[in-house]
Amino acid sequence: MPNGVVQGVIDNSAWQTLKASSISSIIDLNTMFTLSKLYKHQVQGVESTLNHILSIISARESLEKKNQRNTIILLRNSFNEMVSQEIFLIKKYEQALIKVRIEGDESIN
Repeated sequence: MPNGVVQGVIDNSAWQTLKASSISSIIDLNTMFTLSKLYKHQVQGVESTLNHILSIISARESLEKKNQRNTIILLRNSFNEMVSQEIFLIKKYEQALIKVRIEGDESIN
């Protein structure tokens, strides 16, 4: 990983801006709830797993030769978890897009 483990950070500034703005008052409550759950999944899953990976890499014990096998196993498991979370989030975002479109169509009618 010549560019490091963290290639980019999940950014929720658009979500934070929306919540703080007056626009949020005109957005359907179900849509706001759906979006809120998505960002919560990101924080609880991806960000915590990324922090776990970074803690493994930066742990002094992981540098010791006797711990190399265990360190690699921990990293493999954490990266597998990250991939699973990515797949989960993609599905959740696809479902949310469909739900938001349906709710948007219903509010027009």
